Amino acid sequence: MCIQPEHTAFCYMSRTNKLSHPEFVNHAQIITTLLLSASDMDCIYEGTNRGIVDFGHLGFHRFCTQGICDPTQWLKAVEHTGMTLLNAVFQHVCNESVPNLERTIFYFKQEYKFMSAAKEWMYTGTTSTGSKLRKPTRAHFAFASVKNTTTQVHVDVVDCTNGQLLLQTTILAVLTNVATRRPAPFPDRFRSFVNGYQTPERELKINLLKRFPADAIVFSWKRKVTFCETDFNGHANHAVIALVSLECLGEAMSQGFQTTLCGRLEDQMMETYVCLIVGEMNLGNMLEAKVWQSKDDFFHFVISVDDKYTAFATASFF
Repeated sequence: MCIQPEHTAFCYMSRTNKLSHPEFVNHAQIITTLLLSASDMDCIYEGTNRGIVDFGHLGFHRFCTQGICDPTQWLKAVEHTGMTLLNAVFQHVCNESVPNLERTIFYFKQEYKFMSAAKEWMYTGTTSTGSKLRKPTRAHFAFASVKNTTTQVHVDVVDCTNGQLLLQTTILAVLTNVATRRPAPFPDRFRSFVNGYQTPERELKINLLKRFPADAIVFSWKRKVTFCETDFNGHANHAVIALVSLECLGEAMSQGFQTTLCGRLEDQMMETYVCLIVGEMNLGNMLEAKVWQSKDDFFHFVISVDDKYTAFATASFF
C-alpha cells in the first residue's frame, strides 16, 4: 500500500529559513509531514508492524547552502515517518485513524544517534555552487512495543545507494486524550497485534541533566513560538525543541560563549540528540532556552515557558 500524505499545518521557520503559509489541515488525516512534494516520497506499508518511507531527495539541505548542516530537517523526517506509518498500522488493525478530534499521539522522549557515515553523506555530493546533488534515502519504521498508553517506535534512516545506516532513532510516545490532555489506553487488538511481532526494545542510554551544576557557566536566550512552528492544535512541533536549542547555542557562540567546538555551529555535524518533553508550547509563547556544556563535551538545554519547564535536551557533536 502506497500512502500519499496530505499537506498539514506543519512547516519550519527560523530567522534565515522561511516558508510560505501552510495549507489548511484535513482533520480526518492528521499526519505530521515534511513539506516535500508527493513525487519526492513514497510511504509503503504492507500490513505488519513495519513500513518504509522512500525519499527521492530528503530535505536535509532544503533551505541550506554551502554544505551547512541543519539537524532539524533530519528530525522532522523522522517525525514524519513515525506519524505516517504509526497511523497506517493503526488504520490497518483498527480501521480508523489514531489521531482524530478526540485523541492524538504525543512524542515525549526521543533519542537520535547519527552515524559517522552521516557526516560523510552530509559533506559529499555538493556541487561547486553549494547545492546538494539528489541522494535518495530510506527511513525504516518499526513498532517495538505497545503498553497500556505508551509505545516505543524505531525510525532508522539509510543511504539508498549503499544501505549504510545514517541515523538511528528511538521514540517513546503516549496516546493522549485531546480534551483532557491525559494518557488514553491503546485498543487491546492494536496492542496484541504489535506485540505479537516481538521486536526488541532499545535502551535509551543518554542521561538528561535537569539541573544546573553549581559551577556551570549558563547562557540564556529567549524567543517566541511562531505560527509556522505549530500544528493544527496551535502547539509547537517536536522539532522546535531541537531548533530552539541549536539557535540558543548558536547565539551563545556568536556572543563569545566558550565551547570546545571549532568554527561555526552550522559547520558542525550532530552526533547525538536526546529530548524529553514535559509540557506544551503554544503559539506566541515566549520560550526561554538555557544551555551549558559539561566536562564530557555534551551540551545540555532546559526550555521553559513562564518559568515552567517544558523540555530538557542533550546534544553532542562529532
